[in-house]
Order: sequence, then structure tokens, then C-alpha cells
Amino acid sequence: MLNIISEINAYLKSRVTLPVIYQNVFPGTGTEELICRTEPSTAVENRYLDGTREGALNFAYYSKSLNQVTARTMLDSIVSALDFAGVEITDGLTVNIYPVTLPAYVQKTDKGEHIFTAAFRIEYLNRRI
Repeated sequence: MLNIISEINAYLKSRVTLPVIYQNVFPGTGTEELICRTEPSTAVENRYLDGTREGALNFAYYSKSLNQVTARTMLDSIVSALDFAGVEITDGLTVNIYPVTLPAYVQKTDKGEHIFTAAFRIEYLNRRI
């Protein structure tokens, strides 16, 4: 499933100008950072004899910036780019992505960085054999 998230991130980067999207943890190397992580959810995947897989899971993006507007704007652009249904993002991988939350404020760090998050639900069908 993490591979599907990587493919969604690659699709997103091809359509929106964003900083590097890290997996799971802010590296703390910059003043503006973006991460993607799977969220606790029932991640069920059905596998078929022909190699097809279908499933669903929740994931979220977190943005961090010294500027609240910048942090929120990064997530607003992601919500706009990923609010679609039935799109084939790579050969054989079709996804329906639904925003679950709009960008929401999480916290201000001790370094003065503002963190926002936006959650999504993905339903996917992978027909690659």
C-alpha cells in the first residue's frame, strides 16, 4: 500500500509545485516541509487470481512552515489536485480519492513552525499483472 501512496505523491508532484514530500516524519532540514503518511484505518485489500488488487485506506498530508498561510496553502493545493474519482494515475492503477478533512491547524512547534494537516480516503484498483 505504501507503493500506492508513492505513486499518488508522484502524480501530485507532476501537477502542483510543492516542496519534497517526505514519508511519515518531518526531517527537520528546512523551514517549509511536507510529509505524507498513512493513517490508522482498516486497510483491507482484496487480491484476485488474475493479479488484480483492490482496497481502501486513509492517508494524510502534513505541512510545516514558519508562515501559517504558506503551510495552509500547500495543503489547499493538494486538496484541489487530489479531489477526484476514477482517475488512472499510472498504467493499471485507478484511484478514487476523497478529501476527509479540509486543512486543519495542528500545532505551533517550539521553533515557531505552524503545522497543518488534511486527511484523505483512497479507494484503489490495481490491474497490473
